[in-house]
Amino acid sequence: MVKRNPINYERKLRRQLKAFLNEKGPHRAILSALDKARKRDWRLFLFGGVLRDVLILGLKHKPRDIDVVIMNGTSSELADALQPYIKRRTRFGGFQLELNRWNFDIWPLHTTWAFVHNKHLLPTPDNLPKTTFLNVEAVAVSVDPCGDVGEIVESGFFEAVKKRTLDINLEENPYPALAAVRAMATATSLRYSLSPRLARYILEMEEDLGADALVAAQDSHYGLVRFRRRDIRSLVKHIDHELRRSPRASLLLPQGGEQLTLWAPKDKLSVMPALRESA
Repeated sequence: MVKRNPINYERKLRRQLKAFLNEKGPHRAILSALDKARKRDWRLFLFGGVLRDVLILGLKHKPRDIDVVIMNGTSSELADALQPYIKRRTRFGGFQLELNRWNFDIWPLHTTWAFVHNKHLLPTPDNLPKTTFLNVEAVAVSVDPCGDVGEIVESGFFEAVKKRTLDINLEENPYPALAAVRAMATATSLRYSLSPRLARYILEMEEDLGADALVAAQDSHYGLVRFRRRDIRSLVKHIDHELRRSPRASLLLPQGGEQLTLWAPKDKLSVMPALRESA
């Protein structure tokens, strides 16, 4: 029997991200604008869902929701650099941009939600991956606007991809209903299992807040609903059954067909909004 060499996920991410950065697209204009305006000590990091998509879904699936975190940059400096593209300024000094139907969220590192609300978590690049709700988004990569890929920092991201299992990376967030429904959306879209801890979190959120709150969270944030009340109740029933049957085992959600996107095109799923500056 021929043994297969294990996949080097870091090398694969680096290779596919470099190819993505060098492709034509609105991201080139945004990165170029940041490059022209950046100060000597600025560092740019791609973060979260865009890296998940580049690694897992590949280049055929063009990521159109991109998060960029700037180390040492201020909100006023970012405003000057990005003024032609800014759609909305967020409450914590970051910016939402839209260009050719691509969505960008760009913010200073120190304004990331978890850094602001958790004084024990220092605002450093190494800690940035620790601020996402899901492990499959717990990764950041320093990039050069010219297309060079630098340091990769992660917090269980590659292990999540290797095991194809979603787990909680950082539980604290101000939008638990949205966190729960996003976990279900990500699991069904990627066909990944839920860890027992994440499965119990979903059950707790549905029990404490109700299925209607999970529906409302989708409508409020995305302006559309993927999981309606009956869908949520069905998924929760399935999760409860599987946990009772095997409390310590990861579980798969039932599939409703082939899905490669985590939401509709207007989705902002790249990073849990509660854990970035735009919360």
